[in-house]
Amino acid sequence: MLIILAVVAASATLEATGGLKLLVQYAEKLLRKHPSKVVFLGPLCTYSLTVMVGTGHSVYPLLPVIYDVSIKRGIRPERPMAIATVASQMGITASLLRRQQR
Repeated sequence: MLIILAVVAASATLEATGGLKLLVQYAEKLLRKHPSKVVFLGPLCTYSLTVMVGTGHSVYPLLPVIYDVSIKRGIRPERPMAIATVASQMGITASLLRRQQR
């Protein structure tokens, strides 16, 4: 229970200090710079964001960006968003915060 509390506290601190917003801005710049590669870069961004933060809930602010970039490019948004959510779940297993629980 304490480990879960620590992960939630770390995520809340990241949100309160604006760190999560900064990471999402960097990901947004990357996706808007290369909109044709949103199917590859979107999941890569969600995976790396989950690995850094330690929880899959940190990906929610990035999903509207993936949606917007893919719509403007003419790509069906459900494809990159579905892959991005699966990549986020794979990122949980690679997260250092989750490895410390064992």
